[in-house]
Amino acid sequence: MNLSLPATKFPAARTFLLFWLQRTITRVAYQQNLILPIPLAYEPSFITRKSDLHTSRLTKKCSQTRENLVTKGSLLLTKVKENTRTLYICPIAFQLSQSWETSPIDIATQIADRFSYLSSQELSANPKKYFALKVVPPGWLHLQLTDLGIVTWLQSLAEEQENLLTQNSSTSSPSSSQSPVPSPQSQVFSVQYVHARCCSLLRLAAREGTWGGAIAPEAIPWLNEKGELRLTHPAEGNLISQLLSALDTLYCPESSKNPSWEKFASEISLSWEKFYSQCRIWGEVKTETPELAQARLGLLLATQTMLQMLLEEGLGIPAPGEL
Repeated sequence: MNLSLPATKFPAARTFLLFWLQRTITRVAYQQNLILPIPLAYEPSFITRKSDLHTSRLTKKCSQTRENLVTKGSLLLTKVKENTRTLYICPIAFQLSQSWETSPIDIATQIADRFSYLSSQELSANPKKYFALKVVPPGWLHLQLTDLGIVTWLQSLAEEQENLLTQNSSTSSPSSSQSPVPSPQSQVFSVQYVHARCCSLLRLAAREGTWGGAIAPEAIPWLNEKGELRLTHPAEGNLISQLLSALDTLYCPESSKNPSWEKFASEISLSWEKFYSQCRIWGEVKTETPELAQARLGLLLATQTMLQMLLEEGLGIPAPGEL
């Protein structure tokens, strides 16, 4: 597999980080004639076309991915729940310490040093643009997404809406206006309501026609002139964190338990409600800081896409465009 594989080929941040960790650890072991007693995941399992999620049953995909990444592998990442940054923690140095007869901090340092060398010497597409690798005593590896890394997967999620629209136009889509109106007593009614609300706001933005095309995914100004993420409000950070966590789990399920799509959908809906109440898009924000308003509109589009995926693919229920 090409060492310079770009981040855009990976469906989620977790798969990208796992790929580069595996590559780096394997290089460290090879150079020192060490044996990897802990089987790492099979590399091709990390690469999944975006369209695959909509051409096969989600449950089957999760089962296959879990078999490759969990049953056959022990390279684990834990995402830290924070609003200010997107951080993953890896314990692999502790797992390798006994067999390599080396302290966890030394192994973690070797991994970080080798990753830095790979990034600067051997790669045409530098993964350090997307995440930073840091050693934290007594041997933890901290992998933090950069602003560009966050934007990469937000953009991927926003663009996924085009695939959903294509799929729904050729099938009897449960998200069409002909879908039955859900009952307010339904446990997922609030999720369906938020999805419909997002659709309504996107239609409003399209009708206004004053966004300069920013409603289209390729025109969303996520970063400012300095390359920094425009979405810095705590409510924005919380929603972004929820979206990235759901995206990770869709393509790389956790080993501890079966993913709860209803829980993910509910948490994202609650986060979106806080975001929309605290972070304005129209009015003064649109007039005085149009790029920020457009970036928030992009976050709204990403949220609508994720909710549609969770409702239709995860829960098998309608994602109505209006209620």
